[in-house]
Amino acid sequence: MASNMKKGKTNWPLIALIAFCSCVIIAAAVLCVINFLPSDKPEEKGGEEPSNEAVQTEPEADDEPENNEDMNYPVTAPSGALSALDTPVEGEPYNILLMGVDMGGGLTDVIMIYQIDPENGKINLLSVPRDTKITLNGRTEKINAAHYSGQKLKDPEGGDRADEYAINAIRSLTGIPIHHYMCINTSSFRGIIDILDGFDFEVPRKMDYDDSYQGLHIHLQKGMQHLDGDKAEQLVRFRKYPNGDIDRIKIQQQVLLALIDQKVNSAYIAKLSDIFKTIRGNAVTDLTPISAAPIAADILSICKDGSENVSTYTLPGSFSDIGGISYWAPSAGQISSMAKNTFGY
Repeated sequence: MASNMKKGKTNWPLIALIAFCSCVIIAAAVLCVINFLPSDKPEEKGGEEPSNEAVQTEPEADDEPENNEDMNYPVTAPSGALSALDTPVEGEPYNILLMGVDMGGGLTDVIMIYQIDPENGKINLLSVPRDTKITLNGRTEKINAAHYSGQKLKDPEGGDRADEYAINAIRSLTGIPIHHYMCINTSSFRGIIDILDGFDFEVPRKMDYDDSYQGLHIHLQKGMQHLDGDKAEQLVRFRKYPNGDIDRIKIQQQVLLALIDQKVNSAYIAKLSDIFKTIRGNAVTDLTPISAAPIAADILSICKDGSENVSTYTLPGSFSDIGGISYWAPSAGQISSMAKNTFGY
């Protein structure tokens, strides 16, 4: 995977130990791995036709702006110095962008922003649907194409600007500054879940789907059960939902919370190094051991009692069909309200 941001020398064994003490980074890494698995159909909307009505993703705020129309959010190519990342303000919340890039085309199929708020002891997680509509170089595109487009741009040192372009696009879309980022490209989901000895999860519906071409066979019963790597992969690859990827995002978030609640204990500390051995060659990040240490301490402190201080959100919007292509049309007013009232911007 190409690297386009300036990064310090990374001591991956130390990062692994630091991150293993951080429940959210554990869960985030696993969720990234989940989503690097090939999807059954790239443009699939789900088993039922999505409604064009807005999907409520955030409680309505009293002072929500009137402008709730769907916006294209123009994104311009970065130029000049490499300055995609914002500088955190001491004592204030800071934000970490997690991007999961597919194995082939450089598309960001997973986009999550973690806001760490040590002062108030909470974490906010915002998932951005990969099909979110933006304007990229004057063309209507999906947000997951920003990383791919940036691969064609060169920085002053001769590298590409994929990460930076994606960061700029996500910041422009959400109005949320990005202080750190991690971009992961891997496909070791089954092994990671098995290293963690699986997890308990209430499957929301009976899941049956077969695709012999991809060797994908999903057969899960509804109800609470223990999922090993194979069954967990079936869960996260299933997308026959009424609201397609939006419902799938809810499953991702529920899996993350389940991993925090079940796997943040001393029994799994020794296993984190095995997980990071799996992903360390497929990750790009601005974090170094020095910068990661206080972040890990903050997250561990917030999550010491499980996921009760972690709140999850999905970018507000509604389904839109343009030329036979399904988009998630972002709602400008609701996004502005969420950025202000939930994330403080």
